[in-house]
Amino acid sequence: MVPPPASKADPSQARDQQVLALIDGHPVTWRQVADHAMTLNGRQLTDQYIAWSLRQEVIRSLSLSNTTEELRARARTLVEQARQSQGDERLQTVLRERGLTETEYVERFVADPLFGERLLAEKAVTITLLTEASAEVDIVTFANEQDATDFVAQIQAGTPFAQAARSEKTRGRVTAWPRRRIVRGFLPSTMAHIEEKVLSMKAGETTGVERTLTQVAFVAHVVASTPASIAPPARERVMEEILRAPPGDDEIKMWTDRLFRRSKIFYEDARD
Repeated sequence: MVPPPASKADPSQARDQQVLALIDGHPVTWRQVADHAMTLNGRQLTDQYIAWSLRQEVIRSLSLSNTTEELRARARTLVEQARQSQGDERLQTVLRERGLTETEYVERFVADPLFGERLLAEKAVTITLLTEASAEVDIVTFANEQDATDFVAQIQAGTPFAQAARSEKTRGRVTAWPRRRIVRGFLPSTMAHIEEKVLSMKAGETTGVERTLTQVAFVAHVVASTPASIAPPARERVMEEILRAPPGDDEIKMWTDRLFRRSKIFYEDARD
């Protein structure tokens, strides 16, 4: 009698039984930790996985990848940001404490898979911003509505937006946001109601006094307006934009949230 072929080991079973720690000699397995985490916070972990999966799907559809030199270039911008915000002396002190040179510090980023994933997400967001109809916008917010009304009056009297935002009349009364490029779905949720209005405006135009959903007064000024582009941007153009002004955490989150809204997602596991 011929014996049945040996069954192949199930990789998932091997992973489930992987020992992560010992408590008084008793093993703690991967499966025990995973089940406990899902019991405590299943919905959040599920959403995190869905977000990762949606991002990966877009990255695959765009055939995005990172070269070693791109990773190095992006890592160097982080070092320069640290130098500008903390000063070179502080940066060198931190590196000495960690026993690293600048080059070694950069190479740690290059070797980090999570850093690679972040750069791929930045590329996907940047391609979205460069190909969809967009507006480059300056936004200023105000502590009270009268200050916002006075600001708009300055604009209507012919004062350029940037000059009005820095004038003595508005000093201490206005908060200027960093300039941002927006496409549909890329305004904070408290401002989403004016998205179509801003995207329909021409370069140089300014809104009147607007209000967020939390009743904060603000004024938006369109610096540039760009129509949608059919041709995808060149790889070099995407990296150039990232190195100049990389997408922030808020932009990546808004892009991811937009992927959620455009996907059909059903939850069958009621665990939260």
